[in-house]
Amino acid sequence: MSGGFLNLALILYSKTPLEFPHLVLDSTPILPKPKAFVRFMRAYVKDRGMDWINKVVPEPVQTGFYVARWSSGAAYMRAKHKILGTKRLGDLPEDLVLQMDEWIKWSSHNAMANRYELMSDDAIKLIFSNDGLECCTFLYNPSDPYLSMDDVDNCISIATDCGRETQIVHSKNNHIETLFRKPNLLFDALAKFESKVKTAA
Repeated sequence: MSGGFLNLALILYSKTPLEFPHLVLDSTPILPKPKAFVRFMRAYVKDRGMDWINKVVPEPVQTGFYVARWSSGAAYMRAKHKILGTKRLGDLPEDLVLQMDEWIKWSSHNAMANRYELMSDDAIKLIFSNDGLECCTFLYNPSDPYLSMDDVDNCISIATDCGRETQIVHSKNNHIETLFRKPNLLFDALAKFESKVKTAA
């Protein structure tokens, strides 16, 4: 999972029943906040040989642009939802509709107020507190320009706080390339980790 981290959070926010005893995080998280999005974009642009764009547009300017764009988009979504209400949510159980309604209000309000760190932490806690999750493997390159090591460390810390066994596997491969170039690095680590967890239990 690279961008899949946010997709997993959205699935869990939707109350879809999903269980996974062992979660492997490959070159992730890319968190739902402008700073992480801009970091990913700038690394991608550089990899494509267009680093001149990064030199022309400083990172703070680009981040500020996306903060304004996302916040204004959230304001539009909130206004639209307020007008349409729950009419477009389909034939869902009333309690689920109310939960979705509250989540839309909560997320759009925080986006409008530029509280993306709060939203990111909530998504992380939601994933690592999921029922049935026992252990997590974090596979990443510490020099990966697409990732914020602070975000990775925060995820590991929250996973540990949620009582999950954690394993860290470092790779020298580029972003999301380990599974294709050196899959045994992950599979061997998983085998040792699962054996250790079973022994401890």
